[in-house]
Amino acid sequence: MNNLKNFDKFSIVQDGSWDLLSALIELGKRKFAPPRTTIINAGDPPGGLFLVTDGCADVSFPSSSGEEALCRLCWPGDWFGHVSIFTHVERRATVRSRTSLSYIYVPAPTVLKFLEEDSGHWRTLASLVIRELQSEMTAHSDLLIGDSRLRCLATLVRLCGCNGQPPAVDYSRQLPVSQEELGQLTNLCRNGIGTLLRKFRQNGIISLQYRGIHVPSVRRLWFNYQEATI
Repeated sequence: MNNLKNFDKFSIVQDGSWDLLSALIELGKRKFAPPRTTIINAGDPPGGLFLVTDGCADVSFPSSSGEEALCRLCWPGDWFGHVSIFTHVERRATVRSRTSLSYIYVPAPTVLKFLEEDSGHWRTLASLVIRELQSEMTAHSDLLIGDSRLRCLATLVRLCGCNGQPPAVDYSRQLPVSQEELGQLTNLCRNGIGTLLRKFRQNGIISLQYRGIHVPSVRRLWFNYQEATI
């Protein structure tokens, strides 16, 4: 699992977090799920932590209309399910595999016993929770962006898992998201999202594929978004 150390996600968590994360990885159970498998459901009882090691999962929350609203995608190096470790309440989100998914599950009793051995690890776990909540707030704030081009760029950046700062090491992303889904996420009609995506493709920011969007350089996407905000 040492290759996970190369993920940019780990580089932005400080205070010896890799010691905590690598220890939890060793304590966890390795699992696999085919595409479109529900990992956890909103309303499930509280449980343990999940770490994506390969593939992609989506995190959705119940909307006011009762339908699920996609919030973010989880990539290798991303954790989910850690809020319930603090709150001890039912799961708030539904998580499903978008692709074939390999992940590690660490049961809650194992996590709590490990944290009791070193209270400093609570701070690192809290940083993971804060980052998850920030992703949720970003999803809501993206919808408030008035300019449709900027709103679409912001959503693509979020789906790529790049928030707050450019990646230290550039990488590509194969987003398993259809144009229709992206239109829903950005509150744009089919023609509106199609026009924007074609412009992004002409500029080399993305390429369009069947039920997917390829981002060849997440770093370039992030800087295009930042330049558009100036």
